[in-house]
Amino acid sequence: VTPVRNELLRQILKPYIISEKSDSDISFSKEIYQARRAASGASLQLQMLFAGVRLGIIAPPMKSCEGNFASQRLAMIEHQLRARGITDERVLEVMGDLAREQFIGPAHRHEAYEDRPVPIGSGQTISQPYIVALMSQELAVGPDCHVLEIGAGSGYQTAILARLAKEVFAVERIAELARRAGDVLDELGITNVTLTTADGTLGLPEHAPFDRIICAAAGPDVPEAWIEQLADGGRIVMPVGGSETQNLIALDKHGQKTSRRNLCGVRFVRLIGQQGWNDYA
Repeated sequence: VTPVRNELLRQILKPYIISEKSDSDISFSKEIYQARRAASGASLQLQMLFAGVRLGIIAPPMKSCEGNFASQRLAMIEHQLRARGITDERVLEVMGDLAREQFIGPAHRHEAYEDRPVPIGSGQTISQPYIVALMSQELAVGPDCHVLEIGAGSGYQTAILARLAKEVFAVERIAELARRAGDVLDELGITNVTLTTADGTLGLPEHAPFDRIICAAAGPDVPEAWIEQLADGGRIVMPVGGSETQNLIALDKHGQKTSRRNLCGVRFVRLIGQQGWNDYA
């Protein structure tokens, strides 16, 4: 028996009501309870809203104000991530908890949960939620991992990695983006990230070896510096290719040998630096 105090939600979910003794004493069908379970821990009203979205009887909101970012985040998890094959529960839990809108400036904040990249300034973007989730899942970060991130950008991927790994070393070549990302990470109380402004294509040899390396910019190939700084048994996830067509790849290192597999076609900004695209265009 579930008390429902919001009349609009009660009317929307009416087809799923199996008994109604009073306005606050309502029993719903098992589908509602199963859908609510995925949003456990949220307020009752938010659980019911998420249940409606999951069952397809409430459309997920596309435009937002501060009040409904949480519901959009739940819809993102269900429709953009789970529905496309993201199954890593640690990744889903972190992305379901982390406020993506905090990493986006006011002009584009209402676009935070749309199914596409969003501008963050300096000609850069925050990646589409699905791509962030896919790269995080394929990276397979364990709680004891030391991770190198190239292209911190807004700091969103950095914050996800920080909650999955033991320690994160993040590099961002654009000083203004690095400053803003650092401010957001500080506001969130994240303390296991070292953020550096440098040429990320050279890695950070002073902090190597790294168990995992991830990059949100496309290079002509995987920089040799990263392979050298990758621990035995480690993995790199990054896009590789030209300016127009690229493949997201996972590279694994075993002793002196590496193997790679293609994950999907993507389109990222170029990886600028000595071991990337070196023209700084």
